Amino acid sequence: MPPLTVLVVVLVLLGSAGCDHDDAEPIIPALLTTLELRNDAGEVRTSFAAGESITLVLNVTNLTSNRRVFDFPTTQVYDFVVSEPGGLDVWVWSHGMAFPATATRLDFEPGETKQFTEVWTQIDNDGEPVPVGSYEATGYLVIDVAGSRSNVVLFSIE
Repeated sequence: MPPLTVLVVVLVLLGSAGCDHDDAEPIIPALLTTLELRNDAGEVRTSFAAGESITLVLNVTNLTSNRRVFDFPTTQVYDFVVSEPGGLDVWVWSHGMAFPATATRLDFEPGETKQFTEVWTQIDNDGEPVPVGSYEATGYLVIDVAGSRSNVVLFSIE
């Protein structure tokens, strides 16, 4: 083998030595996004009466020590989804809505929390009242950033 080829092979082998992907630094989310469900009195609940309004409260916190700027392609910044456990989406807040294609910017100072709130009247995407039963709710910013999706909240309608 010519000396240059040997050098390239040695460098490639040295460069890949110890490259164990399991040792990679974990991805630290830039955001902490949480969801709460509240009744008409503003109390956090996981059980609601049939027909009772449910307020979904999405809290998004900048976990970094730097100002963070997020750009969205439309005026839609967030969304909420209610689904059957592990299954079909029953209600999506943005379902049937049109959002102007106007770029929207969201600025977060270090440690700042922004809150987004919508009310669900237990009507599904087809305009029908949902039956009593168990459901899951989640909220999220409509961007692909670590931490932009909330926890899943399990709740029941009785």
